[in-house]
Amino acid sequence: MEKCLCLGCKEDFERRGNVPGQKYCSRPECQRERKRLWQKEKLHCDAEYRSNQVSAQGKWTTKNPGYWKQYRAANPGYTACNRRRQIMRNRQRKKSCKKRIAKMDE
Repeated sequence: MEKCLCLGCKEDFERRGNVPGQKYCSRPECQRERKRLWQKEKLHCDAEYRSNQVSAQGKWTTKNPGYWKQYRAANPGYTACNRRRQIMRNRQRKKSCKKRIAKMDE
């Protein structure tokens, strides 16, 4: 088997013989990174894939109408952390382009 450097964790790994172009090791975090990058590229380049993703997300939202409200109520730590991070993102955006974020429900 051939050894090469994983693009995710930057450590050596042995390529599997049945996957000739393998660039990521089998660690779950490296596989998640590989999938995340693949999806990002697919969303950018493939209009049909993007349309299908939007459609699936819309169907899920319709089937689970109060999900996010319930999630935020059950996870106050997440909500507080997200608020702090959003304030930081707003400051960064304000510095870079002087635009504000539009609220969805206003």
